[in-house]
Amino acid sequence: MCSHVRSRSFAYLALALTCIAAALFAVEWLMYAPVRVKSSSMRPSLSSGDRVIVDRRASFNALERGDIIVFRIAPRAPGVEHRFRRDGGDTMLMVKRVVALPGERIEAHAGVVVTDNTNTLDEPYLKGNPGSTEVPATDLDDDEVFVLGDNRDHSVDSRVFGPVPRREIVGVVSWRVWPFDGFGSVS
Repeated sequence: MCSHVRSRSFAYLALALTCIAAALFAVEWLMYAPVRVKSSSMRPSLSSGDRVIVDRRASFNALERGDIIVFRIAPRAPGVEHRFRRDGGDTMLMVKRVVALPGERIEAHAGVVVTDNTNTLDEPYLKGNPGSTEVPATDLDDDEVFVLGDNRDHSVDSRVFGPVPRREIVGVVSWRVWPFDGFGSVS
């Protein structure tokens, strides 16, 4: 009788641990997503092959200039189809940095990005290499952000496919988990 009680207790413990693990996995999958960076357009901040964790809980209204986001884009968007391989489905994921927020005006000349006609962006993440960025004056709607890659001269971004609508934003990149020597928060 004692061995029957022990085997039953073990079965309950195994079931409880399985349920806890499944619940943790579901919460993690719903709140966070692993994403692999597929291009060098975010160098020096992120490199091709880096693995990052995206916080899906990030609110559109809480986005800040300088946040690195992941968003969906149609592979047939202007400038995208011929440069990226379609990985099934109707959309692909891109990783870029927010440089202009909803309702702002953005423009750039000779690598200098300006919002609302007067605010020159301080972009320390470019490591002194702003590239030759040119952006004609663009007014954003209240549900759009403007994104650029940190490797400005080698990035397909809002200069090519336009502002990113709120509905296409997956979340904010919060951690780099690979390579291990770069493990930590991303800024």
